[in-house]
Amino acid sequence: MSLRERLTLSIITILILFSINVGTDSWSNSTRKANMIQLQESVSGQLLAFTIRQNLEDLHKAILLLSSLRSTLQENLTPQEIAQALSELSALQADIQQLGTLSNDSTHQNLHDSFIDLTPLWKNFYRRYNDSRYDHYEESDIRELLYRQVLNDLEAQKK
Repeated sequence: MSLRERLTLSIITILILFSINVGTDSWSNSTRKANMIQLQESVSGQLLAFTIRQNLEDLHKAILLLSSLRSTLQENLTPQEIAQALSELSALQADIQQLGTLSNDSTHQNLHDSFIDLTPLWKNFYRRYNDSRYDHYEESDIRELLYRQVLNDLEAQKK
């Protein structure tokens, strides 16, 4: 093999290796970007799930506290307090729907359905709180069961 042929072969080999290097780097860069996006969505989902859980627990505690206060003090809620509680429920529902956009599995549908079952009971509690004929203990067991189901579905969603 002449010097010119060896030089040509060497240059072609270097170009092939360089092309393989560029292709590998490009492929790994796109894979890394996809993994980073997936990681960001996962972290956002975990943070949103934690926030949803915290808000659920806060609303649940408020209902338990108000239920106890209603029995002992016979105090009413102001229209602003009722509106605030109802808007918190709507915000929580929006957060649950947003969590569904970050998730690709079927567990979100269970969470959404169980929250939809719970929402009317909580709204009814606030809307009828000032009504002296309203027995807020009548629905307390079903509210508690549905609340526990929402928490269980949220835990399944987080996993």
